[in-house]
Amino acid sequence: MTLTEKWKMEGLQQGLQQGIIEGLKESILYTIELKFGSIPNDFKEKLNNISDANRLKEIQKKVVFANNLDEIVVE
Repeated sequence: MTLTEKWKMEGLQQGLQQGIIEGLKESILYTIELKFGSIPNDFKEKLNNISDANRLKEIQKKVVFANNLDEIVVE
């Protein structure tokens, strides 16, 4: 594999990971809106600062099982 090919692969992997993170964020926000209505801006800001896919998956689980927005902690 040439250096150029390696860079392309790394770029694709980074792009894929970023796409997964953005998709999780959109899914979380969409599900919250469906369940609870409007979303406070501070919640959105905290969520947008998260760049760990595993953390976002944990938040997504909380959203599914939460009875209200206060049960979903985003730090």
